[in-house]
Amino acid sequence: MVISQAAFGWCGVNPTKDMGSSLFNMLTHALDSGKGASKELRKLFYGCLTWLPWVVTFRRWGRMYRRERCNLAWNAKAFSSVRMLRLALKNLGFITETPWIWKPNLSYRPCFLGDDALLDLRPNTHQPLELQLHILRKMCKLQAFLGFTRQRHRRDVADLLEHYNEDELILAFSQIDLTKARKAAENSASARAVFMASFLSPAARYHGCGLEEFAELEDGCPFCVADCGTQHHVFWECPFNTAPVPPPRNFLQKRFAWPILGNPNNDAVIAHVCRTIEELWLLRHPP
Repeated sequence: MVISQAAFGWCGVNPTKDMGSSLFNMLTHALDSGKGASKELRKLFYGCLTWLPWVVTFRRWGRMYRRERCNLAWNAKAFSSVRMLRLALKNLGFITETPWIWKPNLSYRPCFLGDDALLDLRPNTHQPLELQLHILRKMCKLQAFLGFTRQRHRRDVADLLEHYNEDELILAFSQIDLTKARKAAENSASARAVFMASFLSPAARYHGCGLEEFAELEDGCPFCVADCGTQHHVFWECPFNTAPVPPPRNFLQKRFAWPILGNPNNDAVIAHVCRTIEELWLLRHPP
């Protein structure tokens, strides 16, 4: 009952992160898929509907938008709707421009251009509610991505941080077509595997990722049997698994196959990566 009240905003207490994590983990276990996937990348793709702290913020914003805000005090007391909304926006990465107007933190601006550049909750605002919720969802997804980049124990994160700083990561992420990525993830288990960083290359399996049943294998590429079977090699360098398009320029697309805004090669990249994953699976599990 407390969870329902918090989710629908009927009381002035937010659900804790531990409570959100518990419910989110229950959903993840119920899906029973994507062993080894990053929790933060799971949140990126479906957390806006299932990660309770975000859901509470979206609902609170919607209520504030629909009611008459001229009677609400900007400097409201602690645990009031106004104060809790302001705190939630600050934690997400928004800064207050003027009362009832917020902008994304300066370092996040590459992801927020044009109509996405500010949130306007003034009583006479002409900014549509759906656009405002879109901006909030985009910030949540950016924070999930940044949370992923802090998982330094993951081999993919360690590789990214070795070559790129946070500003470069944010700029690359700003080019991702999240709508197309979500649809592709919904339609393909192979796409979900690489999108959420649960795919293990032959080299990653050999060098230890908690899958002892593969310990007897070597780290060579199963296609050419000549080079180390890293993820980059099997997707983009192996002469026996030639991609139909050049390797992507965006390093996030090259690593995770996430589609890029306006890129005509998106479908070809995803199809090539998914086919490669399926062929690798067949090589390990011959009929």
